Amino acid sequence: VIVSDVGGASEAIVEGITGYTVARGDVNTLHQRLLQLVLDQQFRAKMGAAGRKRYETEYTFEKMFEKTFQVYEQVLAENTKHDD
Repeated sequence: VIVSDVGGASEAIVEGITGYTVARGDVNTLHQRLLQLVLDQQFRAKMGAAGRKRYETEYTFEKMFEKTFQVYEQVLAENTKHDD
């Protein structure tokens, strides 16, 4: 995966392990990263496998639901403390 460093996309990347983040408008780095991945099938497969593993442990619907639910629980618990 190659993402532009805008918004929150880079938060999902472990630089050089699951993908690359490229600064907005940095065409030279984008070209280098693409070339590296096109030419090195073994590295591309390794990076892809690492990205898939990260997705399965961090970003499935179930994981994201669980994390979001925990945030809501924490906010509600803090608000309940202030209501006493």
